Amino acid sequence: MPPQKEPHAVALMMIRDALAAAFGTGYVVRPQLPLHLAKIAKPEPDLAVTIGAVRDSLESGTPRSAVLVIEISDATLGFDRGRKAAMYAKYQIADYWIMNLLSRQIEVHRDPIRDRNAPFKYRYASMTILKAPQNVSPLAAPNISMPVAHLLP
Repeated sequence: MPPQKEPHAVALMMIRDALAAAFGTGYVVRPQLPLHLAKIAKPEPDLAVTIGAVRDSLESGTPRSAVLVIEISDATLGFDRGRKAAMYAKYQIADYWIMNLLSRQIEVHRDPIRDRNAPFKYRYASMTILKAPQNVSPLAAPNISMPVAHLLP
């Protein structure tokens, strides 16, 4: 992986802070830490929101799922839209966002389905593009409405 550029790092911190404030107690915003989706699938998304508390993983191990996974993308946009999206769909991540820094938009992927022609034989059935001044809401917390402009550097 190429080293992160400063817009990527700033976006990571901005989104982490916004998600932590929005979700609050009972959820953990994990920056660039592994998810144990399967024996051979242990991705490290830029951000993952999991249910529980920070210390839970000491007893139960690496989280096995997430209510929201976010990739911050500039140099890796094709990979994040392709193989990475298919992998998250395969492991039933219901809400996958790509923070597209190049186009200054959020690509919201939902509804994982089987597709024998897709990588890993899965893909997302729906994809919505959101730009400022629109808002985005996570599936796990539909009452939360975050301005797209506040999530992109």
